[in-house]
Amino acid sequence: MVIVAADAEREILRHARAALPEECCGVLVGTAANGQWKVVAAAAVGNVSGGDRQRRYEADPRGILRADAEARRQGLDVIGFYHSHPEGEGRPSAEDLRLAWEGYIYVIAEPAGAGKIRAWRIVEGRAEELGVQVGA
Repeated sequence: MVIVAADAEREILRHARAALPEECCGVLVGTAANGQWKVVAAAAVGNVSGGDRQRRYEADPRGILRADAEARRQGLDVIGFYHSHPEGEGRPSAEDLRLAWEGYIYVIAEPAGAGKIRAWRIVEGRAEELGVQVGA
């Protein structure tokens, strides 16, 4: 189960809509223990993909390092990453699976309409969907 603070969900969807028609990306900050992840904040980072940014993303490493340093100052950790699928379903693509780091969670935003987020973890190259609960 992934518990996402309402402010973090709003930031992910805001970022996803602002980046249209390109994919956005960012860092998930919070805690993880006993198979439960709590996302306290979402920190936007630049998409530095040299390719088709409408179908792929590459998070700016400097942005990840800044988010990690800020998380540690707050006694939190980087527990995962988010990105958007501007025109697609919030399911990891083959490229997403290939580039994912095990041990982290991945949130994919679907910015169309009311907006939606879905959470995943990657185990041995396969995506396992996790339940999402948005709360305070």
